[in-house]
Amino acid sequence: MKEEETWNGVMSTPGRPAVNVVGVRFSPAGLMHYFDPGDEDLTVGDRVLVETDNGSREAVVAIAPAQVLHSDLRGELAPVLRKVDLEK
Repeated sequence: MKEEETWNGVMSTPGRPAVNVVGVRFSPAGLMHYFDPGDEDLTVGDRVLVETDNGSREAVVAIAPAQVLHSDLRGELAPVLRKVDLEK
């Protein structure tokens, strides 16, 4: 069994660091989609606007940044455009 290490406050195994990625869902029971949060300060439950192949879409953060292992991802990530302001 490999010894665990902490990276950016997240537990991971050596050689498989967590990365700055956010997991979002477009519907409550929908599939998880991963995006690059950039400089946005996001937490679980935040509403965000993300760039998809079909244009911009609103989604809810289901996995906070740095809780995804790098090796779990494939290809480049689309960006989170911004947090959605619910007070407008």
